[in-house]
Amino acid sequence: TSVATHVVIDVDGAWSSASGSGALHAFTPARLVDSRVSPGAKLPAGAVHELVVAGVAGVGGVAPDATAVVLSVTATEPDWAGFVTVYPCGGARPWASNVNFAAGQTVSTPATSAVGALGAICLYTSAPTHLVVDVMADFSPSAGTGVPVSGHVERLADTRERTASTNGNRLDGGAVLHVAVPAQTTAVTLNVTVADPESAGFVTVYPCTATPPFVSNVNLVSGQTVAEAVTVAVSASSEICVFASVPMHVVVDLNVSFGAG
Repeated sequence: TSVATHVVIDVDGAWSSASGSGALHAFTPARLVDSRVSPGAKLPAGAVHELVVAGVAGVGGVAPDATAVVLSVTATEPDWAGFVTVYPCGGARPWASNVNFAAGQTVSTPATSAVGALGAICLYTSAPTHLVVDVMADFSPSAGTGVPVSGHVERLADTRERTASTNGNRLDGGAVLHVAVPAQTTAVTLNVTVADPESAGFVTVYPCTATPPFVSNVNLVSGQTVAEAVTVAVSASSEICVFASVPMHVVVDLNVSFGAG
């Protein structure tokens, strides 16, 4: 930390071939729930929303035997400061938080959660807020018994620099940045930073499909610098794509790469 601060660290889980949890299966992100659309009302304070994820249809789709899921959880329009906790249904709610927010703030945070009873995860809201949940990957025995993992940290893209793929200018609103990743990689965990956005907007990271999926990984307001962790599948051309909804700079750092199972 660069300044004096309190730090809280919550652990979501640990997965290994020995645990029988299976391999990582990443796919094109898909939206699971958006309370602004259905039910069309904020989740009340102290509420628990049960969300079935195992076997859910979609682009890629979560495996029916999924033991855990990798999500992007967004809280928006909260009435007051609070938090969201994501946990496997069927057990007691843990004293932990995945998303923390102030009144009226829109915050998106990655979350990895074990899947609980009847293939469901639970989302607890401490304050009235809308919730948006997108799924990027799962861990499942049917995906294999293990995936080679490389903790290879490097900067993949920075639109502030002049390179072969960027010219030092902000991405235009609606633009897509193609980012090359190491060959023989099926999925990556990234740190995606947004800087100097012209207005409120969002970023979508996806495996370079024909059109960006209707999900968000980073949500931001004008002039804000925001960094988020993202796990995403890699396209057949060894690329991932970054969609910017408004003009902004984007920095992409590689933390972990997953090989073929």
